[in-house]
Amino acid sequence: MAQADDASQLVSGGLLSDEGLQSHAGRRALLLTREKDTSEFIDLAKTMDIEVVEQLFQRGKPDRRQYMGRGRLEEIATELQVATGVHPWVGIDLILLHHNVTPRQLVTIHDAFGIECWDRVRLLLELFNSHASSVAARLQVRIARLSADRSVLRELVRRDTAGERLGYGAGGRHGWNAVLNSVSKEISSLRRQQRRRSRAQDERRRQRRRAGAHTIGLAGYTNAGKSTLFSALSGKTTLIEDRLFSTLETTLARMQAGPRLLLVDTIGFIDALPSDLLDAFNATLAESLECDVLLLLADSSDSVDEIERKLQVSSQEVSNRADESQT
Repeated sequence: MAQADDASQLVSGGLLSDEGLQSHAGRRALLLTREKDTSEFIDLAKTMDIEVVEQLFQRGKPDRRQYMGRGRLEEIATELQVATGVHPWVGIDLILLHHNVTPRQLVTIHDAFGIECWDRVRLLLELFNSHASSVAARLQVRIARLSADRSVLRELVRRDTAGERLGYGAGGRHGWNAVLNSVSKEISSLRRQQRRRSRAQDERRRQRRRAGAHTIGLAGYTNAGKSTLFSALSGKTTLIEDRLFSTLETTLARMQAGPRLLLVDTIGFIDALPSDLLDAFNATLAESLECDVLLLLADSSDSVDEIERKLQVSSQEVSNRADESQT
């Protein structure tokens, strides 16, 4: 495991931070975006108490190599370097990208700024890591984080092979390959653990069905109120917070009004979450999706357009997960 831990250290300058850092409260960030509506992304950052100091917008399609245009990146990098005194960018230690960028884009942007860079996926991973409390949740987040690291390590190996300049203290092709192999081995080991847990969950579901219990799954967009409804119907105390992804693991409880009915609360969905990232939570999702009745929840305080968007995202994810479970 030591080499895999080294991987997190090697890429921590611009990709994923050290897993020991559970809190990012007080960090100051710049947000680079190609889209006008960044409200949900900023809410994700606020959930972690990260201050988005300024949003930097550029029109057009993302650049294939570096997301923003080269001239725009150089302009931002120069201003960051000279920011002193009362400049609002003083103390910026994080670059946020309002997009799921490619490993190539992420590495290039890190090289341009020399400080930690997160895209949407990496922001979610850090959020998941800070909220993971159970063994199962930490296992799932660890798999997702290492998978994200592996994709970037492959880009570093590709660059080294192509003779391109590497940033953040590159250790050479053989060094990167050794770390990449170690990360792949740890992912395989963790997935074996996860499969064992999944088989145990399957057996518990079979036992509940044989005992005549029926399950009601609660699904929906993150922060839609699933845990609030779960607690109200079951009487069981759960973590209820007005923040995104406060629930990462499965919780079961009997309904107060019907003891043979089991409620299942689990992780919520979110727009533009890559399927391979959500794959790490398959075992958790299975508890609520493989049930007798599935309730898809929405927050009535949202606008009609938002309710429609979030229900569409949630129903699509439910459909995708159901299709995958049948293949």
